[in-house]
Amino acid sequence: MALPRVSLGGLSKTLRIWLLLIPIFAIACLVYFLVLRPKAKDIEKTQKAIRQVQSEIGVEQQLLASFAPLSNEERGRIQVTGRSISSIMEAMGEVNKIYDDLTNRAKFCNIPDISVDPNYTPTEAKELPIYDDLEAEISLIKITFHSSFESLGCFLKDIDQNKDILLESLTIARTLPKPKTEMILRVFAEKQDRPE
Repeated sequence: MALPRVSLGGLSKTLRIWLLLIPIFAIACLVYFLVLRPKAKDIEKTQKAIRQVQSEIGVEQQLLASFAPLSNEERGRIQVTGRSISSIMEAMGEVNKIYDDLTNRAKFCNIPDISVDPNYTPTEAKELPIYDDLEAEISLIKITFHSSFESLGCFLKDIDQNKDILLESLTIARTLPKPKTEMILRVFAEKQDRPE
């Protein structure tokens, strides 16, 4: 079976030009919508990001231009603050060691639920006494736990033997299944040199 032959010879010249231009226009539209338009959107997004980064750089350059070097007094203050922070961190390290010792001793004495409050301040307006003759700093710690009397005795024995801890108060409340114990400990940490 043979295909019928189509002849363009009988068509007018303008119709033949339109028949040639329509497929070219259709191909150009496909290329634009499938290739060029998505690329143009990507380029627009990239240009927007570049403008945003350039504005951020401008703000940073203005901040940098307004920066003035530190005076000697400010440098000295920063150094003193750095030394203060360093000495505080050393004292905290000692106190943290005491916390670890207390919690380890509690585990050894079968006290699994010990709660340590290192920021305890008494409800009365009393301040901690100042012992100028001691080379120590004093802080209060509140410890709460539930235990048997045997476990409590084991724990208190260790506190009595520790030279850095002084039992300030002990409260035992009747609760079930085990008595609740609350104690306030006075902790002595080595005094750090304070910059003036």
